[in-house]
Amino acid sequence: MKKIKHYYYLLLVSVFFAIISFGTNSKSTIDINIHDTYFVIEHTHLYRLFAFILFLFFTIYFSFEKGKIKLISILSKLHIYGNFVSITGIFFPYSLIFKSSNFQLFDDLQYSNLCMSISGLLFFFLQFFFIINIFVSLIKKMRLLRASQ
Repeated sequence: MKKIKHYYYLLLVSVFFAIISFGTNSKSTIDINIHDTYFVIEHTHLYRLFAFILFLFFTIYFSFEKGKIKLISILSKLHIYGNFVSITGIFFPYSLIFKSSNFQLFDDLQYSNLCMSISGLLFFFLQFFFIINIFVSLIKKMRLLRASQ
């Protein structure tokens, strides 16, 4: 039986997010208060954004595999599964856990906003592992090519 590569889970989740983004017609939005204005972002836009980002990561991992450039396994796994945890933290329906009222005030959602912010920061910082993994692997490949000549 052939062992599935870890980066194929990125493809699976990106297709799942793409199906969700086109399949839902929800009116749920995220309001971000910056100074005196509100930026309203629909969940479908976030699903499409993360579907695109995860598919981009899949194509990069796949191209490195086909180009015979070996990435560091532990950093790849940390990046892939860390992304899944952070994206779950961003999209999890916190209204099922925390109390909610008919008219939700900002103070009612402070724990869910904190958890979503921490998950967003985790997603952002995990991308440094991805960049480090790529650069270290490319440097190793270049050293091997120079040593073989």
